[in-house]
Amino acid sequence: MKVESLLSVNPDNLEDLETYSDYVVKGIVLDGSESMPIYAEGSDDLLMSFTTVTPLQITQTYKGDFKEGECIDICEKYMKIDSGNNTGILHFGNYMPSTVGEEYIFFLRDCPKDTVWEGKYSVSYFERSRYPVLPQPYGAMSIDKMSNEELDLDDEDATIYKNLLKEVMEKYG
Repeated sequence: MKVESLLSVNPDNLEDLETYSDYVVKGIVLDGSESMPIYAEGSDDLLMSFTTVTPLQITQTYKGDFKEGECIDICEKYMKIDSGNNTGILHFGNYMPSTVGEEYIFFLRDCPKDTVWEGKYSVSYFERSRYPVLPQPYGAMSIDKMSNEELDLDDEDATIYKNLLKEVMEKYG
């Protein structure tokens, strides 16, 4: 199930994505993700917000001060739902879970202070904040042919995402 959300900025080029992100890192997604639902005060079923905290081992830092090998917690914009016979994923935008053991380039921001996410790092702009590290050489034509499933995306149009992926791979890949 997808949750629509308006963003004040939703970058469609790499320069803007870098400008509006505090950190740019390459890292391997580790096992141990934990969903964090936030319910309305006094309610056990009125979901106000959610994220999944995922451990990430840094392999390279392009912007920010993380060290190679350092592990950080990132907040991904999805939550797995398991209620008896029904399982699924609640997610923002076109963002689907990252694959454990895979290496990605993430564009991150600090999570707000005085929240349950303090000390963690959030993806800056939903799916436009995470890109798989592709084997080299990987041409633009090949990226255009990739499915949303291969890119860990839901079923929305991925044209802008693929254009950004080409820019990310050219600079960081």
